[in-house]
Amino acid sequence: MNYLQTLKNIPGETTDLMEPDGSFKEQADPTNGGADQTFSSSYFTGSIGFLHNHGNGPGILTIFSAADIASFYTIITQGNVQNPSSYTYALVNQFGQEYLLEITDANSFNTWASTYLTSNNQPNPVFDSLYNNLVNSNNSQTTNEDNFVNFLSLTNAGLAVMKASTTNNKWSKIVKNNDGTYSIVQCN
Repeated sequence: MNYLQTLKNIPGETTDLMEPDGSFKEQADPTNGGADQTFSSSYFTGSIGFLHNHGNGPGILTIFSAADIASFYTIITQGNVQNPSSYTYALVNQFGQEYLLEITDANSFNTWASTYLTSNNQPNPVFDSLYNNLVNSNNSQTTNEDNFVNFLSLTNAGLAVMKASTTNNKWSKIVKNNDGTYSIVQCN
């Protein structure tokens, strides 16, 4: 994700596809703003991960967007990826913070998608409304992290979010505690 770190201050998004040999394939020209890119499902064939950034600008989220979650679902169900349960879906935000989405329960994720995505795998109005009430560009990064985890919990998405340490050597899961507070639990 070092390349994406260099793009944290651009106005748009860019993406990289992670290949099984560990190489990356850059896709969007960041000067053109890359957001709302579309890819054919064959593009993802054999890939093991998809990485993107959220650049600077008005309305830019500090964590995964509703469209990001929908894209993750589309990639793992229609992209002919090597191993959907271990597929890497990553984000570097405009502050350089790195996040990963992890599938913790594939059945729950499928059920979640049938409830919250349209037939063409876009966020439905209920999803958009709930999500945008919890996660938005007016919130702090920490508030969006907590609200994102809350959203995943409330909707039984079968997903978890991990956050890199400031040195990027260790990853931690952001978890919702039984008392409604949030904790960072080290993964490695």
